[in-house]
Amino acid sequence: MARASSVAPWQRALVVLTGTVVGMVVLGALYWAQLVFIPVALSIFLAFLLTPLTRRLQRLGLGRVPSVILVVTLVTFLMGGLTVFIGLQITGLVGDLPKYTENVKTKVRTLRELGGGSTVSGLEQMLTELGKELKGEPKPGQTRTEPQPVVVKPDTPSWLGRLPAYLGPAAEWLGILGLVVVLTIFILLNREDMRNRFLRVTGERRLSFTTRALADAGDRISRYLLMQLIVNGTYGLALALGLLALGVEYAFLWGFLAGVLRYVPYIGPWIAAVFPLTLSFAASEGWWQPASVLALILVLELISNNLMEPCLYGQTIGVSEVGLLVCAAFWTFLWGPIGLVLSAPLTVCLVVLGKYVPRLQFLDVLLGSRPALDPEIHFYQRLLARDYHEAKSVARHFLKRTKLEQVRDELVVPALQQARRDRERGELTEADEAFVFEAVRLVLHEVTQRERTLADASAKAMRVEPPRVEKKARTLFWPARDAMDYLSLEMLRQMLDPRHWDVEVVSDAALTGEMLDRLAESPPDLVCIGALPPGGVNHARYLCKRLRGRFPELKILAGRWGRDAHAEESDRLLKEAGADEVARTLVEARNYVLSLEPVLSEAEPTPVGPVSNRPEEAGRLQTGPTGG
Repeated sequence: MARASSVAPWQRALVVLTGTVVGMVVLGALYWAQLVFIPVALSIFLAFLLTPLTRRLQRLGLGRVPSVILVVTLVTFLMGGLTVFIGLQITGLVGDLPKYTENVKTKVRTLRELGGGSTVSGLEQMLTELGKELKGEPKPGQTRTEPQPVVVKPDTPSWLGRLPAYLGPAAEWLGILGLVVVLTIFILLNREDMRNRFLRVTGERRLSFTTRALADAGDRISRYLLMQLIVNGTYGLALALGLLALGVEYAFLWGFLAGVLRYVPYIGPWIAAVFPLTLSFAASEGWWQPASVLALILVLELISNNLMEPCLYGQTIGVSEVGLLVCAAFWTFLWGPIGLVLSAPLTVCLVVLGKYVPRLQFLDVLLGSRPALDPEIHFYQRLLARDYHEAKSVARHFLKRTKLEQVRDELVVPALQQARRDRERGELTEADEAFVFEAVRLVLHEVTQRERTLADASAKAMRVEPPRVEKKARTLFWPARDAMDYLSLEMLRQMLDPRHWDVEVVSDAALTGEMLDRLAESPPDLVCIGALPPGGVNHARYLCKRLRGRFPELKILAGRWGRDAHAEESDRLLKEAGADEVARTLVEARNYVLSLEPVLSEAEPTPVGPVSNRPEEAGRLQTGPTGG
């Protein structure tokens, strides 16, 4: 608090203003200097993609320079060959478009007959008006009054007049591609030197931190780009072969476009699907081919999304879906289509920065794929919001990944601890505390009953007969303070087999003197005192001293499950007060009780009347106080 108050408000405002100005300057530089940043980004990510192949050639005995030159040359010729092939395919497609006119007219007439003509006629009228607008024709009822200039067309080919308009963009793109190739070669040749220079800039004091960050970013991006190339290439080849088998013209053109457009997150595959569907609609005489193309695309999408991508990608990228979409829109705004293709690797770099730079941790939280809240925090937050159903959903989801005993120790106990802290700080009302208590009890009852049902069904299927127990070890669970301690002991009771253990849970409202007198009449074999942190040590010590002074031979277990800032001191104080053992988790307490079973079961059972005044079965959720 002192450190926060030592910073004046105008200083904080100045820091925020400076950060905003720096951010705007960076964004402006990325936008206006994209002719510089785009080739550099493409070169870096192409180097990430080609590094595994060059290393493989080096391990086979080829030198670094020959390996890099060979790999880059092969990739350049491959991309050049694909560009020429796709260009020829597009030229042929443009020349064949007029011959599909009759088929399109026939299908439009069929659709007009099926749809009553209103929708199709409106679409046809819109397309006609757009065509007239593009041709410069006047609208109905509008005449041109101004004289039209006479244009004398030179006797030269039409393409020659349009050539200067194409030369500028073509030269610009060729220059970018040439710069990308040269930069990629030098990055591959000097990757270790560039890494060392970056380490020197960041400082030798942060050598471990920077090394982990570089390794993490490099591994994520390399694996992601390689897996993405495999998935997209396989998808494009499968689509091309499938379209070729169905008789769709220019099948390899559509397969190539599908493979390339799949680099565009989420919307790319569906954009790629429009082209073969449109051509099959226009070229085929019937409806069988378009329906077959649609079925082929859906099957390939299902196989790719549900089989290939989960197996190959796994957790290689670590970016959430929403974060990827937002970053895709951001980089598209800055750099256009190339920014859209590079959005995923660039987002990975931002997530890695957020993971390793404390001041940029918000990037990892906003864009990363890890849950924003830990399960126990999420569970307690939904309890605070009085959303019982989502809290139950969190517990069920946690149970699918773990065991029921871990749900108690790692989900419920931390939530109860946080509720106790909020209550002691005055941030939790009695009604909220009562709701948390009842909701947790209901959730525990439901998940426990579900697990028992599954276990009973499994035992019945395996025809396992329950063992017969003639003697049960008698145990008493005693909450040190309040209802939270009582509920934690109820969870421990649920972890013990009732066929072996006669467990009684004392009410948190029971008086100590009355309980000691009752135990003197029929002492149990074991007493477990539950004291959930924070606090509660003095209450537990008091009960331990009273029990040890009254029953010197009694086994006493103290339960301090959950996080405790003063765990060692608490253990020492409780053992000095008379506790035989201190358990830090419910599982530890359960294991200690089970370890005493052979000794305690030899004692003669003595009936003890019910002590607890709380119902075992979960009732209807109430919003009022429940006591304690």
